Amino acid sequence: MSEIFKRWKNARCVFNGDFYSVQTYSGNGLLGADSLGSNDLLQSIF
Repeated sequence: MSEIFKRWKNARCVFNGDFYSVQTYSGNGLLGADSLGSNDLLQSIF
């Protein structure tokens, strides 16, 4: 869990209506989602 938390601290989260975008700066992308798949990916992460 701490690994995920550290990655999220290094991530930029942008919320714009139903659109959700995350981009990580750690080299490997934690996740990238649009409005179609964001909820499923977020649930799988947590």
